[in-house]
Amino acid sequence: MPNIQINMCDLGCGANRIGILHGYTMIKALKPELAAKINYLPYALEAENMKLENKKFYNTILSASLKVYEENLKVLNEKKVPILLGGDHSLALGSVRASMKANEQEDIGLVWIDAHADINTFETSDTGHIHGMPVAGLVGLNDEKYNTLGFDKKIKFENLVYFATRSVDHGEAVKVAKYDILELSDAKIYATSFEERLEEMINHLKGKVNKVHISLDLDSINPETIKGVSTPVFGGLSIDQPIKIFKRLKEEFEVVSIDIVEYNPLTDVDEMTIKYVEDLITDIEELFN
Repeated sequence: MPNIQINMCDLGCGANRIGILHGYTMIKALKPELAAKINYLPYALEAENMKLENKKFYNTILSASLKVYEENLKVLNEKKVPILLGGDHSLALGSVRASMKANEQEDIGLVWIDAHADINTFETSDTGHIHGMPVAGLVGLNDEKYNTLGFDKKIKFENLVYFATRSVDHGEAVKVAKYDILELSDAKIYATSFEERLEEMINHLKGKVNKVHISLDLDSINPETIKGVSTPVFGGLSIDQPIKIFKRLKEEFEVVSIDIVEYNPLTDVDEMTIKYVEDLITDIEELFN
C-alpha cells in the first residue's frame, strides 16, 4: 500500500492568476503517469461580494480550502502522508488545518518555504489576494471564519519557521518581528550557508514539536530554473535543495504532510516546472517508502 496520497486542487483565485487553473489539465496532457496518481479535487466558484477588495474570492477560497481539509484529513486518518499539489497557496489553510486536526493532542511545526511570508491580513494586504494571507489565518490573525475553518486551534508563532523568504511586505515584516518568528531569509542563507540555516531551523523546532507540516511554494526556487510560477522573485533555492530540506526534517521529525503549490503552466518554459514537480514527487515517494 502506498504511503503517499496526492490531492490536487488547481484553484487560482487566491493569486488572481488565470494560468493556475489549468494545472491539472496540463498534467493530464503532459504527465499521464503522474495524473493517474492524483486525487483531483474540483472546486466551484461561489457567490462573492466583489465590493470587498480586501477579500477577493473569499467564499470560493474558503469552500475549496474546506474540501482540501476534508480530503487531507481522510488521508491522515489512514496513516498516510498527503501531498497537496496546487493551486495557489491559499489552499494551505485547509491542508495545514487537516494536519493540526489529525494531531490535535499535540502542537505541530510549520515550515513555510516561500519567497513570501504570506502573513498579510485582510486589513494589511495591498492586493486583497488571499494567497498572501494563509499564515495569518493559521496563526489566528485574520477573521474568525477564515482563521478556524471550523477547527479552533492555532499554529504557535514559535513553531513557525520561514525559509528562503526574499519578498516580504512591510506589514508582514512588522508581524515577523513582533511575534519573534524565525525567518531564515534568502539573504541569511547565502550570507552563511544553506546547511547552516537548515540546522538552525531544526534546532529551533527541536524540543517544541515532534511533527512538522512542510509547505513548499515553487516560487521559493530560483526562477531561472523554475519559471512556472505566478509571482517569481530574483534569487532563491537551487532545484536540489527542497528535497534536502524534506530529507533532513524527516530525519529529526515526523513529517505529517507536504504542500507543493503555485504551479502555473502558463508561465512555464519547456515544461521545466512540471518535470521538476514530477521528479520531486518521485523523490518524496522514495523518502516515505
